[in-house]
Amino acid sequence: MVQEQWSRSNPRGPECSEIYSPLRNNFRGDRYDRGYSEGSPPEFYVQDYRGQLNRCVSMPRSVHVSGSSDGLREALEARLERSGARLVAEPERAEVTIRIDSQEGSDIAIIPPGSRSPDSGIVIELSDVIIPNGGGKWGNAVMIDWIEKIMSGKKPDPESNIRYWVNVRDVVDAISTICLSEKENMPNGNYTMCGRRAWEMEGVTDEIRVLWDRYNNSINHSHTIESLSEVPSPVRGLHSEIEERPDLSKLHEALIRSGGDGWHPLTPMRVSLMEMIASANNST
Repeated sequence: MVQEQWSRSNPRGPECSEIYSPLRNNFRGDRYDRGYSEGSPPEFYVQDYRGQLNRCVSMPRSVHVSGSSDGLREALEARLERSGARLVAEPERAEVTIRIDSQEGSDIAIIPPGSRSPDSGIVIELSDVIIPNGGGKWGNAVMIDWIEKIMSGKKPDPESNIRYWVNVRDVVDAISTICLSEKENMPNGNYTMCGRRAWEMEGVTDEIRVLWDRYNNSINHSHTIESLSEVPSPVRGLHSEIEERPDLSKLHEALIRSGGDGWHPLTPMRVSLMEMIASANNST
């Protein structure tokens, strides 16, 4: 990841390429606070969405986010602010408008599958999102139901759907990359957004049981030699068995055009499930 520095007084000057600081680390897209030194103009330090930043970033963009107030919106607003965006309450004052689960027109619309496409420049149909602390929209209700039933000793209702789970952090990283790209590079069109890997219910619920047993044993100090010596198997996704998959090529190309590295969700399923279990346990 590249850390970028630019001067507020001249964000697009010819010296812009000379003030890159190619520092890499393993974290994604967080904004570092502004640094001020006496007698010099204020400067910003920004980390871009996973991968190499190949352009100078302009002044922080004003963004208006509206629509469903849920875990997705909270995560998106927090991610935009960390990226240097300025959130504004009135859409008229915003350079970019984002509407979540709404039919009103905007620059970027985020809708669940099956919704009518609004009159927006960019429409993202979003599904199968894992949102710890985030309520039941975007497919998250299914995951919450599985976890709550397993935690209470019940068996989840079977389903045959193939799902493409993705963590909300990967989702808001990608949306922020598109939102904060140069206006002329914003890739208008309709896009599908979900995970790349296919999951059957059994593989996910088996993993939830293993993780819940370990979590429960840890907080209750009830581990045994047998439970500690068990080696968990890798989380089982489906690979070549699935013939029809969501077309994510347009989304991948749009993220590249917006200055990112394409659509590469990074959060492991096991990490997402552990976060969901911890959140569900804290809410009981």
